[in-house]
Amino acid sequence: MELGVTCSVGLFALASASEHSGACLEPLVQCGANGYPLGFGAKYCDKFLENKSDFSDRGQKWEEDVGQCLQDALVPFVNGSKQPDCQDLKEYAIGTHARCYVGTGFCSLGLWTN
Repeated sequence: MELGVTCSVGLFALASASEHSGACLEPLVQCGANGYPLGFGAKYCDKFLENKSDFSDRGQKWEEDVGQCLQDALVPFVNGSKQPDCQDLKEYAIGTHARCYVGTGFCSLGLWTN
């Protein structure tokens, strides 16, 4: 399921996710400014995008891929198949980071790559 990397609206703009088309995660879970969707997810996704030009070509591709992976991992919360509280969401989402980072090639980037 392609969702596209967009950060500044809620956690991620999950525009093509199931029947919640156009919905964002924050309005669905309502964790507030310090919850995972806004206080962590959107914050750091925006930081990655703001600094994208500082990444090498491979780093930019990785940034896109990891953002997509992290968003895809949250689709169950948008389509209603998971309905946790904010703490459950945070634990689940943080738990996807290592898999997404490693699975999209973080360890093979090197410090200075093109």
